[in-house]
Amino acid sequence: MSPSAQQEHGILVLGVPKETQKEYDQLAKEFKLKMVDANTREEFIAAVKSAAEEGGYDAVMFPFGAQKGPVNEELLGPLKGQLKFVTGIGAGYDTVDTKWLESVGAWYCNTPESVSDTTATTAVTLILICLRHATSLMASTKAGKWKGNNVLTPDARGFVVGILGMGSIGKLVRNKVQALGMKVIYNNRAPLPAAEEGGATYVSFDDLLSQSNLITVHCPLNPATRHLLGAPEFAKMQDGAMIVNTSRGSVIDEKALCDALRSEKLSRVGLDVFEEEPKIQPYLLECERAALFPHHGSATVRLRVDTELEGISNFRDWVANGKPKNGVNDPLNKSTL
Repeated sequence: MSPSAQQEHGILVLGVPKETQKEYDQLAKEFKLKMVDANTREEFIAAVKSAAEEGGYDAVMFPFGAQKGPVNEELLGPLKGQLKFVTGIGAGYDTVDTKWLESVGAWYCNTPESVSDTTATTAVTLILICLRHATSLMASTKAGKWKGNNVLTPDARGFVVGILGMGSIGKLVRNKVQALGMKVIYNNRAPLPAAEEGGATYVSFDDLLSQSNLITVHCPLNPATRHLLGAPEFAKMQDGAMIVNTSRGSVIDEKALCDALRSEKLSRVGLDVFEEEPKIQPYLLECERAALFPHHGSATVRLRVDTELEGISNFRDWVANGKPKNGVNDPLNKSTL
């Protein structure tokens, strides 16, 4: 890269990478780069103001675990007029003010590929826990009741899994449950091309509700999907249906979910995400038919490396092409994708 190209972009790194220091060191050889080690959001806000006064920073990058609070004008406002690119960590971006970023001409990129397989594996784990009544079996065994009041469980073969959101994670879940003999139907904003469906069948939202033995949620959280599943939707589901959620808690009305569990309209749930994390509805904590994880769905030993490398790839893609592959908004056309 020529010296002039090196001066075209400046990177403000909010946080310190744990596993990719070598790759960040290479970025520092090619571009102006400042790395901020801070423990609080207030310290990050102060660092952004200082960098803005210095000038020349059009890109912001977050290493794994560094983001503290929303990515919005409060945090990045001082960079208005300079900022053109931000890359975070993870697939979700409901805490990112993409509209504000668009208004100042900046992209926001997520890192969906690096978290997809681990999240899909967690979803399938919860599906199997629900399918085989694992929480009840473990509880009775540990209580010394051996078989206890446990009953025969559904069989994986022919079990109908409804995938709500057939993106990269949904496709991986499809592949994994099909390998176990399950049947997959799905609902998306639009049907996938036939070549991408991989044996899954597109159905309407109402048909997904009525035909699924279990629904697994893989859609982003936005105003259109908040409480997408609530009391009216549960009423349309089969008696004894199950739900798994590894996306965002607020896609489901959690209080209505508890009511559906109490009435046994829903027989089992598997949740890795909650509406008011880390607060969880008390009934979910006491319900033996609820499998609960602490938003740990993508937390594997290689995740930190993969997400940071994907973030760096986002930046290099933007520099090379002007339009990053993982952009979730489009400041060129002023639209959230």
